[in-house]
Amino acid sequence: MKDQKMQNRPFKPIPVGTDIDSVENGSRREGDGGFTLIELMIALMIIAIILAAVAPAFYGTLRATSLTDERSAANGLATAASEQIRSLPYYQVGYSSTPSYCVQSGRTPVLLSYSSPMDTTATSTTISGITYTIHSCVYWVSASDGSSQAYKQSVVTILWGHANKYTYSQTSALYPGGESSYSTAANNFVPATTVVAGPTPPVAPVVNSATPYQTAAGDTVTPQTTIQVNWQPVNYTSRVTYKVEYWTGSSFRPSQPSEASPTPVSGSPDGSGNLNFQVGALTPGTTYYFDVIAVSGTQTSSASNIVSATTAASSSTACTVNSVSVSPSTPIIDNHGNPVNFTSLAVAVQATSSCTGLSVEYGIMGSNGQPSAPLTQVLVTYNGGSFTGSTSQSTWSASTYAFVVYQNGTATTAQANVTPCRQNGNSGNC
Repeated sequence: MKDQKMQNRPFKPIPVGTDIDSVENGSRREGDGGFTLIELMIALMIIAIILAAVAPAFYGTLRATSLTDERSAANGLATAASEQIRSLPYYQVGYSSTPSYCVQSGRTPVLLSYSSPMDTTATSTTISGITYTIHSCVYWVSASDGSSQAYKQSVVTILWGHANKYTYSQTSALYPGGESSYSTAANNFVPATTVVAGPTPPVAPVVNSATPYQTAAGDTVTPQTTIQVNWQPVNYTSRVTYKVEYWTGSSFRPSQPSEASPTPVSGSPDGSGNLNFQVGALTPGTTYYFDVIAVSGTQTSSASNIVSATTAASSSTACTVNSVSVSPSTPIIDNHGNPVNFTSLAVAVQATSSCTGLSVEYGIMGSNGQPSAPLTQVLVTYNGGSFTGSTSQSTWSASTYAFVVYQNGTATTAQANVTPCRQNGNSGNC
């Protein structure tokens, strides 16, 4: 009967957290608890609102803690930089060239006429992933008694953060103890220089001549760029080397002429014989002035007398490359590509003597009739009517090699083709 009555009851949903027994009994016992789904959602919304309100404060606390650590690091850097400045001799506190960040209105930077360790001080460092910029400046400060530039003041500023948002500065007064009154401080207390007497320097050499240099009687190319200087060696008690100085424009010696350093030459005790040195890489058709200085250890002579010479003018004759030839024209190789009865190939370029920058490059001929990479370069020099050179390699291919003449890196039309042939047995012939 009971089951039949329950079947006739209308269906009602059971709230979340409702005790089953109380449902069956049709009532909720006093003291029974629980959340419905709506109550749970309301509770979660309240918690979310509270967390949203507290989050900025929590983040601010974390950022304040982080910024405190960063300021502590900045304080350490500023202290270290200030102490580094204080450790320098008073006359070295300053810059030989004032940094731009030290130029401030109303302040006079300490500018030195000589180099200082501060010229090379570090300007940035990184700690725990944070980059700190260090600006160390030194200024003159007037004393309360009216003395101008009475003492120095160091100002160290540390910058960090996005666009250097955060800064920290330390300012320190600098003045050496035991010195005179403020009125003399502007001399920077630079210590006096003591000159120690040493051995007498060598006497100045005597230059005999300077003339355009020729490698041979028919050489007309080298004198365009090379001048030979001839001078008399000096008598001295120890080893002597020489510096050949040269310049253009005027016979007056400039403050810093160019230098050419010959191979060290020992001073000749009896002064016999003359010394020569070829100064190269000069400009054609230009007058150069020369002198010579003798050097022995730290002792340097005064400059010698001045002589002059003019390099030969460049030939007006245009460079013409006529042909190139290779000998032997049909080199013989064995089955392994090794040369037979020859060690190298002689290369000769028929061209006018005015040509400069000539070379020959060769490689296995490609389908376009030109040498293909990799190319081998043959340097050629002017020698009795033609430019000659040679090339050798351990093995050769039985392919056609194309030899092309280049002038200053540009290919000319002069070309020779060479095809090595394999010898017949051991006959030494193809």
